[in-house]
Amino acid sequence: PETPCVVMSNHQSYADMPLIYGALPQHICLRMVAKQELFYVPLWGRAMRDSGFIPIVRSDRKRAIQSLAIAKEQLARGTYIWIAPEGTRSRNGELGPLKKGGFILARDTGVPILPVTISGADAVMPPNGWRLFTGKSVRIAFRPLIPTAGRPIEDVMAEVRTRIDPATL
Repeated sequence: PETPCVVMSNHQSYADMPLIYGALPQHICLRMVAKQELFYVPLWGRAMRDSGFIPIVRSDRKRAIQSLAIAKEQLARGTYIWIAPEGTRSRNGELGPLKKGGFILARDTGVPILPVTISGADAVMPPNGWRLFTGKSVRIAFRPLIPTAGRPIEDVMAEVRTRIDPATL
């Protein structure tokens, strides 16, 4: 899309981040809302912070809302915001329950959601470690935009769930 949106994908692996960045056109400014713990990883966390990624404390609703306020500001400046609505990596390849925060962000800012399905990233970097495996095949599918304005969040969540489910690839 030519206008900022909330990008939502399933979450299989830490490899999802470089894969999404590599699949998007270079002119798109994309930042991710990521769990606070990642910002403590040496080098990786510093690079995320310096790049404008948004830390979120998932266990603290008030702080999570503050993080989403930062994401709103970035959207207003033309930055695309990427959120994995599962909130954590899948351990079995199946799509987990979706959290509402990103959907509220999209609705409140009036931007659409760009659903993205990732399949195979868990073979490149399994969810239980940091080891990379080469020679693996990954598929990334960018789905049609989903409008959010004036729609019930539950309806948007159901539509996103259907479109990001890796079982659909």
